[in-house]
Formats: sequence, structure tokens, C-alpha cells
Amino acid sequence: YKTNYIGDLHVNKHITHRRLLKIAYGLINGCQNYESIPDADVIAKDFGTDNGISFAFMNISKFSNEFDDFKSDWNLINNFIDLFCDNKFSAKQIETVNPDLIISMNLENKIDTIGSNDFVDCSSSVAYRKLTINQKTYNLLDTYHFAAIGKYDHSDFYDPIVSMCKKHNL
Repeated sequence: YKTNYIGDLHVNKHITHRRLLKIAYGLINGCQNYESIPDADVIAKDFGTDNGISFAFMNISKFSNEFDDFKSDWNLINNFIDLFCDNKFSAKQIETVNPDLIISMNLENKIDTIGSNDFVDCSSSVAYRKLTINQKTYNLLDTYHFAAIGKYDHSDFYDPIVSMCKKHNL
């Protein structure tokens, strides 16, 4: 983030990381209007500092997708889950980070592999669940994957996430 590049792509043009930065910034700063959120490269300047924002990013599968195709390799993901979810690898990571809010990207029924969960509410693009791991409950919002093409940062991601947060005082 400090170089403003993810690989050879500028952070403002990198769909996933632009969305990560802008959504996190907006939520951390009082769910402000999307239009007032700075560009990703501006947010990145102070990322991980006392004056900036920070967040954890975790893939459910730790196996690397080596294909040029950006689509989820569900066979690879399911193989990881089959091998490691008995060890509750992802659950241990969540317990370590102890997040105030988890935003998952299109996990749907894969959430069950992390811990028990209870459905609370949903909108057209966000499902709110309570995820429980070893008697600790976390607020989890499952939405589209941030790499989803044909979705809009503002109307498909930020506004529905903020609406769900406000509705449930998250």
C-alpha cells in the first residue's frame, strides 16, 4: 500500500484493494458519505499508522490460485477446507485478531467451516450473521467478493454495508 501499487496495478485501479481501503476507511470514520471518502492512494499513505486506518485481510484458503483466471477456484478452496478446517485454522486466526466486524466476501455456506453462525438479517447484497467461535461471538457481514466485476463500489458494496451496520448498531 505504501508504494500505491499492488503488483503492477495502481491501488486506485485495483478493484479489490481500492474497495478494501475505501470501505474500511468509511466504516472506521463514522460511516460517512461515500463521496467524502478519499481515494485509495490517499488512504494508503497513512495505512497502518497512528493517523491512519488498519484492518486484517484473510483468505479462507491458504492455497495459492496459480491460474491467470480471477474466478474462485472452488476445488482448490474446498480441498483446503477439507484438509485444515478440522484444525479450525481460520477460526484461530479470527480469535487472534479479535475483530469488531468481519466482512466476508461471498462465503455463504463456507462460513459454517469457521464456526457456528446464526442468520440475523439480509438485504439484496449483504447477509448479517453472528459467528460464534469458542463461545465468542463476532458480527459478520457477507457480501459480494470485492473483486466482483460489474458491481459498483458505492451502491453494491459501501451503501448496503453501511445500512446494515447502522440498522444493527454495528
